[in-house]
Amino acid sequence: MANATELEEPTLAFSDSSVTTSAASSGARQSRGASRQQSHDEGIPRLAQRRYLQDEDVESLSLPPVPAGGGVLEVDFRLTVFHIGKVDTREQTSAIKMGMVFYWNDPRMVGWTSPILPGTLWGPEASLRNAIGGVSVEYEQFVVADPVQGRLKRIINYEALVITPMDLRLFPFDVQCLTPEFVSISHWRQLDLQRGGSLSRGQSYRLIPLRRKSEGEFIMMFWNGAINEWDLHSYSTQVLQKPSPAGFTMTLVQVRFHIIRAYTYYLVKTVVPLIVLTVASHLVILIPPSDIADRLACAFTIFVANFALLYVVGEHVPRVDFLTKIDRIVFLTLFMLLWFVVSWWCCLCPYGIRVLFLILLRRRRAARACAAAVDVD
Repeated sequence: MANATELEEPTLAFSDSSVTTSAASSGARQSRGASRQQSHDEGIPRLAQRRYLQDEDVESLSLPPVPAGGGVLEVDFRLTVFHIGKVDTREQTSAIKMGMVFYWNDPRMVGWTSPILPGTLWGPEASLRNAIGGVSVEYEQFVVADPVQGRLKRIINYEALVITPMDLRLFPFDVQCLTPEFVSISHWRQLDLQRGGSLSRGQSYRLIPLRRKSEGEFIMMFWNGAINEWDLHSYSTQVLQKPSPAGFTMTLVQVRFHIIRAYTYYLVKTVVPLIVLTVASHLVILIPPSDIADRLACAFTIFVANFALLYVVGEHVPRVDFLTKIDRIVFLTLFMLLWFVVSWWCCLCPYGIRVLFLILLRRRRAARACAAAVDVD
């Protein structure tokens, strides 16, 4: 019974979201630090630390910690890439799944070794600015990474469709830049996700690329870099601090993935058929020169088949007000075929020039006859 009396904990009264003790608040504040140290020395589980927090302590945890030296809190972060895919040229969107890992020191969590943290504990957050159609956010982890320094770690994963503007003038031999943009206006959210927000003025913390090598690389790739129709060339990052005239400071984190289009598909589907049709157009000379109608029919059939390839290309690109590189190739082939038709008919056919002259002469005579008839009337 004596031992049980020594380890007896204060009587607790539980409400909906708070924990209160029967001891007076003034005496509890004075003995709180000593109680934590005594519980650690006597081997009491650190899980009991949570029971010593007063209502005002729990509420104050939802505020950003104040650095020991004062100033703005510095939050280190790194990025993780899980997947990039579904790069749609026509809709100019791409699907991504990325994560942000935050590290910061909270003096209030110094010595905290319990795996259970207060639900109202403050933590940084960011939003995916150029997402379209909603963002799936996964709050994966919130732990004490180093109890000695009170260093906390938070992992947030984002999955969404990202707007991907493209310059298609060199399509399909183009290089594009896929740029997810994470933005923070001192965004924050509690551990229990009950409350969160941002600052309308000032800045409560500053995002800084990860400085401790022991906490990992700044960008960690959990993805093999394969993208359907594309090849990943390189990637780069940029962190910008932009003060606003409204009084707040916006932190913008840009991750640029430079991707090159794999153009083999378009060569096989468009350029190779163009070459075949151009070579086949020379077979028109095998038709007897006297069969002008057959020659023209064959030549114009090839011309129409060539023209139809423009619609094959159009299925993969949006409606733009300029010609892409593949459009220029198709139109160049069309003009070449048209020139071949005219040259074969006028030069290679012995009767071509004569027939053309007779047609023009008949039209001229018919026009004169019509004019004479009008004068008679």
